[in-house]
Amino acid sequence: MKPNVSIFSLVAACAATSVWAADPDDAAFRDAFLSGNADWAAVEARAAEEGGVNIYYWGGNDLLNIWMDRVVAPAMAEMGVTLNPVRITGTKDAVDLVLAEKHSGKGIGQGSVDMIWINGENFATLKRQDALFGSFAQSLPNSVNLEWDESDPRAMLNVRDFGVPNDSAEVPWSGEQYVCAVNSARVADEDVPSTFAELKSYLEANPGKFTYVKPPH
Repeated sequence: MKPNVSIFSLVAACAATSVWAADPDDAAFRDAFLSGNADWAAVEARAAEEGGVNIYYWGGNDLLNIWMDRVVAPAMAEMGVTLNPVRITGTKDAVDLVLAEKHSGKGIGQGSVDMIWINGENFATLKRQDALFGSFAQSLPNSVNLEWDESDPRAMLNVRDFGVPNDSAEVPWSGEQYVCAVNSARVADEDVPSTFAELKSYLEANPGKFTYVKPPH
């Protein structure tokens, strides 16, 4: 499915997925990484050993496809890992595949889906079904560049997905601001909302006076 846009922001994230443990070695490595007992060098070595990764994502964006093919895939190839981008028309298809394989008894390391570009209800579905890899996001090297403290408003894009706590089971792909245009002939400068709380009050006091584009436009 194309990225879902809320009124205020969009968060496109990659959620690493797994299914029930079957291979003790795969399960042990996952647990070691999540617990901090396996560093990133060990992850890179393991990736090269396994040789490839399947990432499922909405394939309707030409720029994203070119970036995957010309930037990400060659960079991973230099590390000895083959990237297999699986371009789908609906994220739910990948989620359904994960759940079908999970319920068929496939275990960690045996599923078809390694990563999904996901957000919103699709992430919530995997979380409810206990089909996520675990709390990996803050163990990534790049996590130092992200805010995780929930007391900081900047962290909301990183710790929640459409209001659902992600428990670090997904990592932000990108964040975007929603820019509103105001008709100054109808709304005085002092009445223009500048915070979410003010916007909520404005919406309640002025029904039918606010509109926004239909996602995913």
